[in-house]
Amino acid sequence: VFPVALTFDGSSNLSIVNGSGNAFLNVDANASNNGGVAFKRGGTTDGAIYYLGSDRSMRFDVSDAEQMRLTSTGLGIGTSSPSYKLDVNGTGQSLLKLTTTNSEANINFNISGSTGNFFGITGGANFFWNTGSTERMRLDSSGNLGLGVTPSAWSGGVIGSQVVRASIAGAGNAAYFSANWFYGGADKYISN
Repeated sequence: VFPVALTFDGSSNLSIVNGSGNAFLNVDANASNNGGVAFKRGGTTDGAIYYLGSDRSMRFDVSDAEQMRLTSTGLGIGTSSPSYKLDVNGTGQSLLKLTTTNSEANINFNISGSTGNFFGITGGANFFWNTGSTERMRLDSSGNLGLGVTPSAWSGGVIGSQVVRASIAGAGNAAYFSANWFYGGADKYISN
């Protein structure tokens, strides 16, 4: 027998206490039925957590509307049928916000066993892209783009042949850079 106690303090607080380990609340329904916990204000459901027996998913409601669902496929925010491990759907332009107090923030993209593939932003609003832990491209806060070299190196003259061909909007158009090209102050690229 475990020393488990169910207590009600008379002030709307119900506690499950196990003095020697874990404590669980079991909500048991028939195999295809739903179970859940509703949070109400003045008798009206304002939030809830449901287990949906039909597809074995977890549904999270806020303001009496579904906001998030966890299925065997993944977590859906703004969708009840996620297609990925994290599937975010919305109507605004900003769907995801990541904030850190550090001077640099990164998002990593790695296949199992690989490391060093990420893009990020520095405190000076410079975007950078790394592959294999080596920086390959940087877009600085002035709008200058460096491929294989930081944009600050442009003021020194020759950059090299990191770009061989780049697309330009429009059918069949292309831009070519020679083996040596420069930053001329007014023009971004001047062929040598």
